[in-house]
Amino acid sequence: MRLFSFARQRLPMNPSYYLLKALSPNRKQRITMRIIIACLFLLAATATYAQDNLIFRNGTELPVKVLEVSPSQLKYRRQDNPDGPIYTINVANLLLVKYANGTKDVFGASTQTLVGSTPSADAPALSTQPGLEKLRYNSGLFSRYFVGSTGDPLSRTEVRSLLANHHDALQAYRHGQSYRKWAVITAVPAVALLGVGAGVALAGHDRFGFRDRNQGPPANTPMDNDGRRSGFGRDHVGMALVGGGVLLGVASLVLDHKATRQFRRAASRYNQHQQTVGLEFGPSAKGMGAGMTLTF
Repeated sequence: MRLFSFARQRLPMNPSYYLLKALSPNRKQRITMRIIIACLFLLAATATYAQDNLIFRNGTELPVKVLEVSPSQLKYRRQDNPDGPIYTINVANLLLVKYANGTKDVFGASTQTLVGSTPSADAPALSTQPGLEKLRYNSGLFSRYFVGSTGDPLSRTEVRSLLANHHDALQAYRHGQSYRKWAVITAVPAVALLGVGAGVALAGHDRFGFRDRNQGPPANTPMDNDGRRSGFGRDHVGMALVGGGVLLGVASLVLDHKATRQFRRAASRYNQHQQTVGLEFGPSAKGMGAGMTLTF
């Protein structure tokens, strides 16, 4: 009886309590609405700060509002002064134009031009290279360079210009350059030590690989013993030089492998940044209601 009376004292006896509890919104619905509102706010903020970017061949980048693009010239307004004067620039100084919607126009040496335009004889053509949308590092034995999806090699200046707007990718690229430089620095003395060490070790042998004992004073004389010690000394020096060359060669290979990894990491991070911002609506994965996907 005591337990029953205690439980009855704890239960609220007011009927309005149960009515308010039934009419209150579901907690899961509130969380879903908050997520949708946050995504819409993020999309609105992204659209507000969206801008076009001009990337020059020297690696500099300028935020602008592009007005008109022709095979020879580009007209734009500065982003900090949208109502200001209209500027005109020669496309020969540009590497590419990144628009606010994620698309790009690349200015190169291709023959593809704008539809409906008549290019001049000396004007550079406007092209869209698919390879610049996706970088890949070719690490062959005698062919080590960045290429696009079309397989066309890119110069170092073009690669640095493409990575200029992505700090993490540019940092990995610079680390790869540093590793590659030290790999070359250690490879040159490694080859030199291997060659000199082999020459010193073979200096006291004839062409068949045996030591020449037919010349000089008779055996078991002090002069003959000195000659033997001198020959063995040359062998030791040669072996030491060869060992040093082998160690430097191994270090060069390790540094070269690290450089390749950094270059591939730079290309991978660049490709990750090429995803454009977008909002997609579709049916829910559970089959009930609609879903929203925000890509940025």
